[in-house]
Amino acid sequence: MATAAFGILGPVVARTDGREVHLGGKPRAALAALLLHANTVVSRDRLIAALWEEPPASAVANVQTHITQLRRALPGARLLTRGPGYLLEAGPDEVDLLAFEDETRLARTAPDPAVAAARLERALALWRGRPAEDVRFGPAMTARLAELEERLAEARSDWAQTRLDLGMHAEVIGDLRAFAAEQPLRERGWQQLILALWRSGRRGEALDAYRQARDTLVTELGLEPGPELRRLQSAILSGAEPPPPAPVVAAPARKDTVCQLPADIADFVGRESELETLLTALRPADTTVLPIAAIIGPPGIGKSTLAVRAAHLLRPYYPDGQLYLRLSGASTPREPGALLAELLRALRVEGGVMPESTEERAALFRSLLADRAVLVVLDDAADGPHVRDLLPGTPRSAVLVTSRGPLTTLPGAVTVQLGTPSEDEARELLESLAGLARVRADPAAARTILLACGLLPLAIRIAGARLAARPAWPLKALAARLAEPGAPLDELALAGQDLRAHFAMAYEALPEPARRAFRLVGLAGLESSADWSVAALMGVPPREAETAVEALALAGGTGARRLGRLPTAQHPPAEPAVSGWRGSRTGVCLVAGGAGDVGDGCRGGRAGAGG
Repeated sequence: MATAAFGILGPVVARTDGREVHLGGKPRAALAALLLHANTVVSRDRLIAALWEEPPASAVANVQTHITQLRRALPGARLLTRGPGYLLEAGPDEVDLLAFEDETRLARTAPDPAVAAARLERALALWRGRPAEDVRFGPAMTARLAELEERLAEARSDWAQTRLDLGMHAEVIGDLRAFAAEQPLRERGWQQLILALWRSGRRGEALDAYRQARDTLVTELGLEPGPELRRLQSAILSGAEPPPPAPVVAAPARKDTVCQLPADIADFVGRESELETLLTALRPADTTVLPIAAIIGPPGIGKSTLAVRAAHLLRPYYPDGQLYLRLSGASTPREPGALLAELLRALRVEGGVMPESTEERAALFRSLLADRAVLVVLDDAADGPHVRDLLPGTPRSAVLVTSRGPLTTLPGAVTVQLGTPSEDEARELLESLAGLARVRADPAAARTILLACGLLPLAIRIAGARLAARPAWPLKALAARLAEPGAPLDELALAGQDLRAHFAMAYEALPEPARRAFRLVGLAGLESSADWSVAALMGVPPREAETAVEALALAGGTGARRLGRLPTAQHPPAEPAVSGWRGSRTGVCLVAGGAGDVGDGCRGGRAGAGG
């Protein structure tokens, strides 16, 4: 599996498997814009504004071309389409800006100035120049670049303060002189320089630095120095002794615990039996085997929501910590070594002692968790091998995994196969989002909405959010829109939540034969499909069709025996649909088209075996 790493704190750098990839022109600028907003959806319009001061008429097509070029050049990058925008997923071990933010954040909370100084030194060492200094941006990026320059200045000043707190006055004078010369309007820098000179016994130089600071502020801003600088000057002139550094007080000993769980969902509905199965499986027991539970289900079915609810209920049983990790298995699975590095950092492993190899990191992770009661939540795993290196080695800990396909290689795991909720539970969810009285005032429209959503929790949440955003909008108006052919995937999008993008991401990860089986069975509208009927639709030998169906099952793209049933509002599913792959013929084409795949009858005409 290819890996990618990026640098944005200086000239833009992109590497795949350690090899530098040279990008030119607009693709380089597009990558830089995405790196400056890593882990945030950047809308197409925002990206266009970043790339051009005066966008050409072909800007939208150009952006799509640049994104395609980046994906080809950087196969290890998790560059995803999210609605009308793009998302670059990355961790602190992959982007220098994220590492800088991580180190500065941890430095601010470090109780020991020596630890804080070391973290800030590592953070500052990541800077190779101005952010993206070799890229020409449009004016829309000016504020973001200025923000990063400001954060660099704050980090340099914080680092100097830690050195002063450690009594290293003479050692920091040279750095503070350079900082004051580069940032002459920052009074804190002058104050630190004057204090360092005074504590080093250089009173004359300290007073001369004050005069320079005052001259600069008066000349540039028309302002006298602030009260802190004036008090410092008065103390020096009075002949008083300089104040000593604040004593370093050791932090009180405490149990080193961490809780990374996302917040629980207030409007959680139903799933009582599934929740009880998970709690029973993961509560500590007298055993020598690591407890593992897996939640399996299609896109949007509520796997992560259930996992987070169960994890919060299990917290009292795992007082040594709760770790949470997104594996991105549905799109571009994150590399185990990077995932282990993230877990080890959460367990306070410093960068200087981070093992190089995946095997060494896995061994260290198991050692740190040995005989500790820690719950590990691994969200969105690709398959069993994807999580193998992330498992603790002793039974006092426990693991909860979510995945779209079965995790057949996790021995002893208790599996919860998640289907759609009951209609009553789905209605309760819609009531919690759009308002109880409003939903009950029009039960027919509410039912139409729920069935058009296929009872899929993610779809219902988006529909409920749309209704909540427009309190005067009748339910029947949304119901009428959702009842139109192919409408659900068009209508179920709001504020970064896009059902089409959600399914298209999983569809993109399928091998081509499985994609084709999905398209043909969905377009044929069959009630059920044996392997031989799939083979007939595809025009291939039964063995090939069987392999395609198996790939769909492993990816969460089929129900146990109802591969072909794609329900509509008029024909709701008698049991869970094609594991969430739902819609009419138009819906199938919209999912496939969202991934740039429009063969097998999606260009018009009847679905057939060709393609």
